[in-house]
Amino acid sequence: MLLVAICLTVDRARRQWWTHRLLLHRIRLGDTIVPARDGANPTRLWCGSELIADVPVPPIAKVRDLTGAGDAFNAGFLAALADDDWVMACRAGHALAAQVIAHPGAVLASAPEIKQQ
Repeated sequence: MLLVAICLTVDRARRQWWTHRLLLHRIRLGDTIVPARDGANPTRLWCGSELIADVPVPPIAKVRDLTGAGDAFNAGFLAALADDDWVMACRAGHALAAQVIAHPGAVLASAPEIKQQ
């Protein structure tokens, strides 16, 4: 199974363009898992043309710097995939990204904790 990470922009016109492009390519992706991130909006998990889940992004009290948020999400997501639970992997990605954006410069204040749910 192939994993593809797509980050949709928050700009409405571009979001619509990416959504359209994603729709066109879903048929060709087969059973590829596509987590489509969209900032504070829910992350949508797609498998081919099927929407598996909309995973809400928890509210974040402190946003200092968005640099590295996507990379942090990807790291948390991939680290949590051992159990093949895609929704839990999204939650882990959201949690790690939240830790990164709370500090300037795409760094963590301490070692990340990825909680198993």
